[in-house]
Amino acid sequence: MAISHTLQVMACIGGWYLFSSLLSIFNKNLFGRDQYHFDFPLLVTTLHAAIQWLVSSVLVHLAGRFWLTTAQREHLRSQSLTWRKWALNVAPCGSSTGLEIAMANSALMFITLSFYTFVKSSTPIWVLTFAFLFRIETFTWRLLGQIALICLGVALTIVGETKFHAVGFCLVLGASVASGFRWCITQILLRKADLGLDHPILTMYRLAPVMFFTMALLTLLLEDPWNRLAMSPALTVGDPIDGGSRGDPIYRTVEILSLAVGGGFVALGAIVCEFRLIQLTSTVTLSVCGIAKEILMIVLSVVIYGDVMTPVNTLGLFISIAGIMYYNYDRWTTLNRARLAAAYSVLPPSTAPIPITGLPVQRLSTAP
Repeated sequence: MAISHTLQVMACIGGWYLFSSLLSIFNKNLFGRDQYHFDFPLLVTTLHAAIQWLVSSVLVHLAGRFWLTTAQREHLRSQSLTWRKWALNVAPCGSSTGLEIAMANSALMFITLSFYTFVKSSTPIWVLTFAFLFRIETFTWRLLGQIALICLGVALTIVGETKFHAVGFCLVLGASVASGFRWCITQILLRKADLGLDHPILTMYRLAPVMFFTMALLTLLLEDPWNRLAMSPALTVGDPIDGGSRGDPIYRTVEILSLAVGGGFVALGAIVCEFRLIQLTSTVTLSVCGIAKEILMIVLSVVIYGDVMTPVNTLGLFISIAGIMYYNYDRWTTLNRARLAAAYSVLPPSTAPIPITGLPVQRLSTAP
């Protein structure tokens, strides 16, 4: 059983690394100013949410009899998720998930992938903050010191950034805050059996509609796709460098649509792995795994896009990583001590001595 659990965790971590890295590369090519510069990140996020809603609906309604448990099918039939439960549990998680993805995608229009990764590495700060507010974690001064160390490292990653953009920085920072909030909310949702959300696909099935309508409203209000999309330079202007087929607007439209739809399925895989990892472990473990993922993304941004890391940026990155590792080391040692204490505190139940009956009783003589 322990080996099976470990293999599932490792598979989720590997899948999360793969899909998250691919998604960042997809989005950077799609939204980056030096790439296609398709400046409709909210519209693309809406498309991703629609894909997740469609796929999860198919898996639940058409293929549910192959993988859903009896209790989960009963939850779906009985409609036990009331409007009040939906408003208090599902709606905040779904809307924050949509906002996080939208802000993260929008940030890639203004900043480099490495700088995006630097700032996004502050997510564990907000995970800890919301975990404390939701009473998932217990506050200690040592915890405060660990958070301060991580904040110092993240601040140093901004110093000397030659392509610093205030709007991009605020967007990715907002995405980090929303990420910390929705990870904690997701952990709570996945452990509420009474809501019928104790499976990643079921959770996505409930969250995707909220994400879709949230993002559709935002894209209509902020991006005005009905009037701007047909005249977008990304679709109408050819590539002056490559020329040829890439200069054809139809060819570019097909390329952009392929990146958008492909990114939707990649995002689907990333979210499923993320939900399952949270369910098997916790948001703390997710933040631990995020350390290696951020390092991987920085390496990819340097290798693929030629982003430059200054010594101060590198120092800040390692300080933030050290702070996160220090927190998680402290967390795991605390949990291990608690497990050992619980194991040794369980003693066998005491039993009263069994009286021996049917034997002659010998009285002691008190005569002198």
